[in-house]
Amino acid sequence: MASGLAALVLAAPTLMTPSPALAEPSPGASGSADPALRQTVTADEKVAHGPAEVTKGHVDVGPRLIDGRWTLMARDDTANPPVWRSLDDLVMRVADASLIDVPNEDQYSFLGDVRGHKAYVIPQTQDQRVAWLGWNTQSPEIVKSFPRGADLILSGHEGPGSVHLFIQNGFDAPLSLYDSTKSQAQSVHMEPNTHVHANWVFEKPGVHTLSIEVRGRDASGNEHRFPTRLRFAVGDAASADAARAMGASSASPGASTSTASSGSASPATSTSTTPAPAAGNHGSPVRTVAVVAAAIVLAGLAVGGVLTARRSRRLRAEAWKEDGDE
Repeated sequence: MASGLAALVLAAPTLMTPSPALAEPSPGASGSADPALRQTVTADEKVAHGPAEVTKGHVDVGPRLIDGRWTLMARDDTANPPVWRSLDDLVMRVADASLIDVPNEDQYSFLGDVRGHKAYVIPQTQDQRVAWLGWNTQSPEIVKSFPRGADLILSGHEGPGSVHLFIQNGFDAPLSLYDSTKSQAQSVHMEPNTHVHANWVFEKPGVHTLSIEVRGRDASGNEHRFPTRLRFAVGDAASADAARAMGASSASPGASTSTASSGSASPATSTSTTPAPAAGNHGSPVRTVAVVAAAIVLAGLAVGGVLTARRSRRLRAEAWKEDGDE
């Protein structure tokens, strides 16, 4: 029996490529209809130091200004209260519980060899049994000083097999955000004051890193950049210590760069963070994918009625269309 595919329905579901799409800023703690995406990020949240591994629960990567320096950190919501961590310290565990059958439908053809086989998945919709990784631009100093939001530039993968990142918007076909089999850098635009989750798909277990850079342009037009890596231990047997040591990041507070606005940017290294005519992006090796992140609501999966967002087994079906599950 085929089960239907539940969707994330967006309040402003227009997608535009290659120009970034505009979305209403997320209302933060009070406005999102999806309780799982409601959160308040406060200015007094601490920075934690030392190795950390997250096996279950919520983590977001997001830009920060720490002592005036632009950086990309992870907001670890598994701590109480939440703390921010260096990506050099953090390893995301993608446990065996995340292993599922990938659909073989044509709409998932962008997954290549992963399609129709088992893969390890951090889902777009939270499953309490596994880690849940997203991104946000909700830190107060970022909301205040970076009105255009920021870009995440994914430029390289180390590890076995392939890695994919995609998002499912409403009842539209899934939208690929990152494909490790492609050599060019791939860019995801983050609108200001938003909180977004997507599906992270790992073909094979083992230690993985993703090279990532966050770029933002402040209210004065100055560009800021910070390169680092995301680290994953995929499968219960993978070593978190090996993931942490793999490709140790050269990024440190000194690696953060800021450039005064000159009115132009090299198409080989930067991406516009504001809407522009499509022709303005021609020739750029960095592909911008716009993620509309307005207030997100869960559309229930109709298998014997509307299912609640807190039942983890059903939540996994929201990320995938699965056959013979019931």
